[in-house]
Amino acid sequence: MSFKNDVLDALKMRQDENAQSEREALDALTETTKKHLKGWFDRYHVESVVGNVFIVEGVKMRIRHEYGINFYTVFSACPRCGAECASREVQHFADIGELLAEFKPTYEHFCGSAAPIEDDKSNTPEARLLSALRDFIADDYSTAASA
Repeated sequence: MSFKNDVLDALKMRQDENAQSEREALDALTETTKKHLKGWFDRYHVESVVGNVFIVEGVKMRIRHEYGINFYTVFSACPRCGAECASREVQHFADIGELLAEFKPTYEHFCGSAAPIEDDKSNTPEARLLSALRDFIADDYSTAASA
């Protein structure tokens, strides 16, 4: 055996151990999620549960359980760009219904769809980026001129 083969074998062994640990953690999270869904979603068809993400009757959601409270995030297509993105966390079925009636991504979503949609072109992601770049350049030049 050579040094290079030994270190590559050690790396492979570590990767295999990490993959096994990740699978076990995912399985444990899946079981925990199933326990938290009991009682809440018993009368609905839960299609799949993987980790803390589940699909119930076509609606993809994530659950976070903290201090005895379930918090839900709904995943849906962004109304502006079509990418799958997350909603804000909600606690009640009526809030989930509100999100299904009119989906609003979180403000972290990259296309800016959580911002108000206006008819003019000043609110497009490109226009906001150009405006931010203009402000940055202007600030940079004013700082350099005063130095």
